[in-house]
Amino acid sequence: MQEDMYSEKRNYYAEGILKSVSVMFSIIENILELARLENLRMLLARENIILPELIKEVMKQFQVEIRLKELKVSLEGEEDGLRIWADRSLMKRALENLIGNAVKYTPKGHEIIVTENMKCCEIKNTGVMIPEDKLPYVWEPFIKGEIARTEINGTGIGLTIEKEIMDLHGFNCEIKNGDNCVIMTIDFGEPRGSKGVG
Repeated sequence: MQEDMYSEKRNYYAEGILKSVSVMFSIIENILELARLENLRMLLARENIILPELIKEVMKQFQVEIRLKELKVSLEGEEDGLRIWADRSLMKRALENLIGNAVKYTPKGHEIIVTENMKCCEIKNTGVMIPEDKLPYVWEPFIKGEIARTEINGTGIGLTIEKEIMDLHGFNCEIKNGDNCVIMTIDFGEPRGSKGVG
């Protein structure tokens, strides 16, 4: 480009460079975020969170993508159901990653179902599977599980950040394949009362 060669492809190459820079910037951001999380173990600002409200708040951020892909999205559970004692900003970040992944990797016209009960939250997206040989490694950095991820840009660190956030709170999480779907489950431990006493 500096030597003005192949000028007819200038825009093509410029777009490729900008795309690569954007992906690299995202990777650096996520690595720095992971480093910050590793230093937060004693600094959680826990509060009583009504999980369905936080899920709905995060869902609104992806309404454009959901409409474009014609996805059916549902939230199942009690309206004032699961309450958790957690850092709101970190839990929101974790849900943004999980729900964002579901929206990104679910094929057009398929379904995302978020279910919460008095102990667990489950995010299921249909039409995609994780190769069984990759399932044990999905929490490791730069492992991209779903087949669809080979066609979509990602940093490969999102699930590592998710796992770190859950570990910080003492919550358990797992990913498994269902019947033509991927299921992500977060186990918050013992259910809390209606007042969310911690």
